[in-house]
Amino acid sequence: MPLIINPFRVGFNPYDLDNLQYWYDASDFDTIIKSLGAVSEWKDKGPNGYHLLQPTGVNQPQTGTRKINTLDAIDFDGTSHYLQNPGACPSNVRSVFLVFHPDVNIDETTTPARIVISTASGEYSIGDGYGPATGAFLNEVLTAFDEDEPNVYVDRQGASNANLPDITIGDHFYSMVRQVSGSGDWFIGLDGSVDLRDLTSGTRHDWEFASCGTGLTIGASGRKGTPVEFFWDGLIGELIMFSDELTTAEREAVEGYLSHKWGI
Repeated sequence: MPLIINPFRVGFNPYDLDNLQYWYDASDFDTIIKSLGAVSEWKDKGPNGYHLLQPTGVNQPQTGTRKINTLDAIDFDGTSHYLQNPGACPSNVRSVFLVFHPDVNIDETTTPARIVISTASGEYSIGDGYGPATGAFLNEVLTAFDEDEPNVYVDRQGASNANLPDITIGDHFYSMVRQVSGSGDWFIGLDGSVDLRDLTSGTRHDWEFASCGTGLTIGASGRKGTPVEFFWDGLIGELIMFSDELTTAEREAVEGYLSHKWGI
């Protein structure tokens, strides 16, 4: 897919837009607390200071081992690595942007499914995951990049009637924007694509991070009262979340910034 051509990509800063909530940037060395490459803290560059922690050595992802293009990224092993802030409850996130590199092809055969961002309250986890559509997550997810055919439904609060592409091993950036307040409409894009969902039939589910008991988890699903599971396998370079439903121009500005910075 082509790179986004956007005049705001050079010199853009996420603080240029209102209502920035979370901003994690693995290429910023000052935000990574590590020992021998094992990450114990990933500092939030957003206004709320929701730093992500991992005190347990075996669960700590790595940094300095691999890059996305020329920039350092955080490496999750798909087995035990995750970062979490129990006190961070993203209750009003409407726009999500993510730079990532999966180490496995993600399609309808991917097992287990992979979750990148989650928060939880009781039994269910709400967030952003990729993998098989039916019966894979056993909890609530934003969407699943999984099926090459339309009219395949993702469990619970997922992308219904979504004709979504496989995600191949490699560098990607992802966009989700809930576009119209109160309408339940939202946008999904991959690598600067147009909206990837098939909206010709079926319903479109509303989504946002709800009240939570386990806070924010990166690299896995952190459901309350259950083991951490559905670990991310690959790199995460940058994650930006806003409480606003960004306009098309604002979304393209963020996409252009990420595309230019990470060379995707």
